[in-house]
Amino acid sequence: MTKRVTSLILPIIVGLLLFLGTIRTVSAGPPTNLLGAIQPSSLSALDVKLATPPLQAGGAITIETQAATGATVNFYRNNDPDNNPLRLIPRLIFSQTGTLTDDITRTVIITVANVTINPGITETIAITVLTQALDPDLGGPGGLGAVPIIVWQDVQTRSVPITGVAQTFDVAFTHIFTEQIRYNGNLVRIPTGYFQVEADVGGAITSYDHAFLMDNEYRAFLGRANGIDYDMLIRYYDMSPYGYEFTSGNWISRELVPTHIVSDLVPMVQRIFDTEINDWGMPPLNPNWRGPSRLLTIDINEGGEWYHTQAGANSSMHLKS
Repeated sequence: MTKRVTSLILPIIVGLLLFLGTIRTVSAGPPTNLLGAIQPSSLSALDVKLATPPLQAGGAITIETQAATGATVNFYRNNDPDNNPLRLIPRLIFSQTGTLTDDITRTVIITVANVTINPGITETIAITVLTQALDPDLGGPGGLGAVPIIVWQDVQTRSVPITGVAQTFDVAFTHIFTEQIRYNGNLVRIPTGYFQVEADVGGAITSYDHAFLMDNEYRAFLGRANGIDYDMLIRYYDMSPYGYEFTSGNWISRELVPTHIVSDLVPMVQRIFDTEINDWGMPPLNPNWRGPSRLLTIDINEGGEWYHTQAGANSSMHLKS
């Protein structure tokens, strides 16, 4: 009887997940060079482009978001490019290979636009930035009591003299994300992933879903083949549930996800590459991957959600023995 050993919710866009299952069942049939069949993901998502105009909600007031670097990334709602328009949302990179990035790379600019204030009125403009996903530490995926995590709140006021005329303001907020936030009374590692923004102007709430992305990159040595060194670039965030299913609810703490990437995933992918090259004698990677960078990009996120590229239907990894 087949026993489920582990189930890691680690969608890998480039298709390594299917190959990982093959490693455990080599005797089941002749090996297939899945790495050789991998096509390069669209790296154009990393290009700096003009941001998509903001969504308008709650009347004339709108919310605009921008990365201080100007970087944007492609995004489709519901992971569905066929039925949803392309949005270019700001992208912040929180860490690279375990090191905090420069301040500008972690800085978001949020503008609450078209705030109209009448004479003699002082208006309060408050914003709240929350994770788009629910807290994965509260009961695992879809767990009872799970709520978004608030990462930043700020408030400003604008006034118009009683002798003046109505004025319209664009109110800008700027924030550099740091390693820790206060959450439920404790200092915790800041979450990474997609974020939503809420603006409260005089009690009127305007919201903007998937307002920006802040994720992480980890670059490591992949392997050596035919005298050529190859690297891997893992792009991930920690608001996806990572865990094991052999014990119900045994999920990896969100704060341990970076350690899991380095200690578990990187060696696993290196073993895959080594097995293909040295044990199976297969050529390394698809020719389209061969170039000055010799870089294999791996995107990891929650199944069914767009993240740099489209997530496939088989986007969860199941290892069995």
